[in-house]
Amino acid sequence: MDALTTTRLDADEIIELGSRMAGVADPEPAKFRDNLASLIAAINDQDPPTPEGAEASGNVFVRSWANRIAVDDWNRRAPGIGREPIAQPIAMVGLPRSGSTYFQYLFSHDPSVRMLRTWEGLAPCPPPALEPETVSPRIEALARAARNGVAAVPLRSEAEAARFHAMHLTDLEGPQECVGVMNQTFANIGDYWRHSVPDYFASLRDDRSILDVAYDHHKRVLQTLQFGGEAKRWVLKWPCHLMGLDSLVRTYPDVRMILTHRDPVKALASNCSLALFIRRGLSQDADPIRVGRDMRQLFAHFIDALMAFDRRTDLLPLVHVDYYALRDNPADAMARAFDDLDLPFTAETRDSVAGWRESNPQGKRGRHDYQLSDFGLREEEIAEQFADYIARFDIRREA
Repeated sequence: MDALTTTRLDADEIIELGSRMAGVADPEPAKFRDNLASLIAAINDQDPPTPEGAEASGNVFVRSWANRIAVDDWNRRAPGIGREPIAQPIAMVGLPRSGSTYFQYLFSHDPSVRMLRTWEGLAPCPPPALEPETVSPRIEALARAARNGVAAVPLRSEAEAARFHAMHLTDLEGPQECVGVMNQTFANIGDYWRHSVPDYFASLRDDRSILDVAYDHHKRVLQTLQFGGEAKRWVLKWPCHLMGLDSLVRTYPDVRMILTHRDPVKALASNCSLALFIRRGLSQDADPIRVGRDMRQLFAHFIDALMAFDRRTDLLPLVHVDYYALRDNPADAMARAFDDLDLPFTAETRDSVAGWRESNPQGKRGRHDYQLSDFGLREEEIAEQFADYIARFDIRREA
């Protein structure tokens, strides 16, 4: 896109560039415009970006606006997309840094399910099954852009890139979180990792109607990606679904949820480390203490929402996965989860998982070291704050 090199973002410019990138008329030009304007205002006022950060975030927002237009245009031209069934999806919604990405990668070896791939979140249109000849060029274009430094987070050296990949497992053709889908709605709670925008976060937390509309679009994206192909059972993953559990269930009434559980003290420390790394590439004020405050608030709301949901959801089956059991014996942890989900854990899937683990041993992409105290937080205080959650799900404390 045309570079945004100032230290302020402009919503009108993002819309103009995104509309140009889409290359088709916008069927719903007002859709999510207010969300975008609110997010941009919050970033400019509360967490001004560096020039590199403005360009990186601007690229994300421009592509997201273009993708939203493309999805809506395909739904306008092919009304059958809206009739695609998204039946009994599985949503992984554990706390950030609780093993859900690892579990998602293991889950992707089951051929009976459909994962959201990284490239699909970044370039969902045309529907891949309808125009399969466009898939390889899309993946190649995204890989080329990444090599040229076009990324959601500026990585200024090979060492920085290596450190990021040690913290977060991601591959263009591998399974991905719902981040690219939710980016299209500009109601992505995950933007709180990228920018210290508490007012924007509060608006998403307090106004359920915003998330209801966002999840309607989430389903529309899945239907678009599925259109023309085999309707397999979707497996989704995004910790931020914890803030939208009611909207998620309203949109997918037959959803099954997987909750990964890890000592929240250690999960929070790891999450703070990742957030600080991301913000150092984007923000003029990537202060560790500010990161600690923001991420502690984020965890508190995630856990409060999960506890409240758990208390009133007797009829919705929840599948609980222990981080430590998953780490120590993933095949057994998967077998138990598959049994709870009424999915056959076949010998083929078990062998495929074992082969992937052998090729991707722990630490292959590097070590991720972190200390909660680096962020102005004390382990004893965090453990006390989240004691009810730890007790409710019998979560072991991590040394």
